[in-house]
Amino acid sequence: MINLLPLFEKKKLRKEFFQRYTVVMLVVVLLCEASLLISLVPTYLALHSSVGELTQKLEQKKKEILPGGDEAQSQLNAIKSEISLLKPGTGIAEMSPSELFTSILAQKPNGVLVSHLSYAHVGNNVSVQLFGVGSTRESLLLFQKLLSNKEANPHITEAKYSQGFLLKKNDIDYVLTITLN
Repeated sequence: MINLLPLFEKKKLRKEFFQRYTVVMLVVVLLCEASLLISLVPTYLALHSSVGELTQKLEQKKKEILPGGDEAQSQLNAIKSEISLLKPGTGIAEMSPSELFTSILAQKPNGVLVSHLSYAHVGNNVSVQLFGVGSTRESLLLFQKLLSNKEANPHITEAKYSQGFLLKKNDIDYVLTITLN
């Protein structure tokens, strides 16, 4: 029966078939999207209300912060400094190891690399050892001189290198021992 139709009728039927097929598929996709949207609306509403509640609670907590927080922080810092004076130690109780390392590394000149740090607090003796590589002798000597400066570093008693570090001219491995008072 199909072979009896003329060619332009066959093309017209094929075109209509694809149009109907496309419309049906679009309707199916639209229905799927609508069902997905309908199923997600309750979740969206629940999340929206919980976010609103949390925002209100946060605003209430912000209002509950007491005025004078900076004053309380300064009083706390004063108490901490008084407690640190009562601790038995070596006189560097006001300087934590991290502050000490920061002050030492801030004086490091260019060309000196520090690969390891060692901090030892035994009895009344506190020592810091720095391990690393220096590019030249002059940069290592400058580092030692900067650390030995009593005006800039009153807490450092002595800064000395291990023996034999001056034998090389470039890329010098070093161990610097710093003694604190």
